[in-house]
Parts: sequence; C-alpha cells; structure tokens
Amino acid sequence: MKYNTYNINGFKIFDIDEKAFLSLIPSNIFFISINSLMVELHKKELSEIVKNNVGYADGIGIVFAIKYYYRQTIPHITGSDIWLKIIKRYPLKKYYLLGSKKYVIEKTVQKLEIDYPGINIVGYRDGYIKKRTIVEAIINDLHEKQPDIIFIALGTPYQELVIAELKSKYEATYLGLGGSFDRYCGKLPQPPNLILKCGLEWLWRWFYEPIRRTKKNINLIPFVIKVLSKRYKEVA
Repeated sequence: MKYNTYNINGFKIFDIDEKAFLSLIPSNIFFISINSLMVELHKKELSEIVKNNVGYADGIGIVFAIKYYYRQTIPHITGSDIWLKIIKRYPLKKYYLLGSKKYVIEKTVQKLEIDYPGINIVGYRDGYIKKRTIVEAIINDLHEKQPDIIFIALGTPYQELVIAELKSKYEATYLGLGGSFDRYCGKLPQPPNLILKCGLEWLWRWFYEPIRRTKKNINLIPFVIKVLSKRYKEVA
C-alpha cells in the first residue's frame, strides 16, 4: 500500500496513522520518529537514512509545519506510546531491547513481563557501550537469538545511526524510542493520555526536566523562525 509523503528540509515524512503503522510491523521496517529537533540539527547525518526507511511524525512541530505548508493534517504518532501498542498487537513476536542504564533496562524488562504476561523478550542490554563498538557488541547476540522486533532507546541521532548499521547486518523491525524506557519504568513520569493525544508531551517533559529541556528547546528556535517565515519547505 502506498502512502502520501511530505518533505521537510530533506526529510521524507509518511502520512501514516496508528492503524497503518501497526499493520506494517511484520515487514522488517525501520521506523524513524521525526521531530523538529531532528530536522533542525541532524539533517546531514540522518536525511539519507530517513529517505530509505519510514519516517513518521512524532513531534507536534512537524505536524504543524506540514499543515502550514501543505495545508494537510497528518496523524501524530507518539513514539513513547506506540511501542507498547506494538507489544499488545503482536504478543507472539520475539523482542530485543537496547538502551538506557542497566538498572533501567532491567526494571523495564521486569515491568513488561508483568504488564504483558507471556511476552517473549529474547534479549536485552543497557546502552552503556562504547559508540565505536556497540554494533559489534550486540550483532552476534541478535543473530543467535533471532528477535523479530528490536526497540532501541539511545537518543537522537545516535540511535538512528546505530539502527541503520544494525539493519544492514540483521533484518528485523526496528524502532527508536529515545527516553521511553526511563518513562515506562517510572524513572520519569509518564504523560497522561490526554497530553499525548494533544501532542503536548514536549511540554510535559519540559516541566519535569526544565534544565535539560530548555537547552534542547533553544535549538528549536531556528526551526520555528523558518516555519513562520515560510522558508523551510523543500520540494521532494
């Protein structure tokens, strides 16, 4: 099935809703959460990766930019929520988790086994591995354990670069999750459903991590200026 795509600063973004997203999970696809911070700061590193995979609108800023330029409204899919819906939809799949600190990933796995009885987590590792050796460190584990779906929470753009390299060596469905493990295990409060539906997760995070989020959100100022001045759109 074909989906409409939109181009924002060289990033191809699919007009895909949650139902379609979940239906594509068995297809060994690399799903990339496109947010305004990624678009503004990491074009050179990530535009080719996004071009060859499925970019979806996680950030509400991307939804706004597409509506502003294309006069189209696309669905906002929350990455910190969709991975749990994947698990619920595909209980028989084999899962592998990578990322966050050791105690966080262990607590995440424990909670998943309680919340989703029978979940088949074939392996997991924390994300504290040297950047130059992270793929080498887990690729043999992936070939041995043969997971179907791999969740990686290392933060943008690092997780996307790692996933792209892993996918070239091991075929599976990959999803980058940012700080989702921290929120799921309770290290950071999980936003209420109403906040997620309204696309205000960024505001929730800002409230609980004011210093870190202020530093990150300052980097979005050029994105906002370009959107409002209508200089941001590029032709696909």
